[in-house]
Amino acid sequence: MDRRRFVAALGAAATAPGMALACSADSRTRAEALPGLDSRLSSALFEAYRGEVFRCSATSLEAGAVRLNEIRRQPGGGLVDQFTLSFAPVSGEMPSTDDLFLLEHANGGRIALALQPVSDKGTVRSLTASFSLLLRSPAC
Repeated sequence: MDRRRFVAALGAAATAPGMALACSADSRTRAEALPGLDSRLSSALFEAYRGEVFRCSATSLEAGAVRLNEIRRQPGGGLVDQFTLSFAPVSGEMPSTDDLFLLEHANGGRIALALQPVSDKGTVRSLTASFSLLLRSPAC
């Protein structure tokens, strides 16, 4: 996805009207414990949403649902929080190309993420998003 398309899609996602959200029974019982998705991004923030279902929409397809299955952390030496999120399709069509997605959680709000499909024999098995977030400035 080129920069121009990413920025245009980000604007569209930010102005998208609210939608009815899919959620599991577990997410309803944990509602008060979940931090808002508008909190500071970190692997710990997403760890709270592991196993939760999100309504997922993109500029190129109708809304479906995905579940946050995995948060893979990479070493960052204390300076960087590096991690990859892996979402599995629950319902709806999953795209075969990178796109900007609006993920909405029934209790946590919404967040726009650039997701990449992971396919096996032409079938999308998951969508991933990778992060490398600076925790503190390195000492010079």
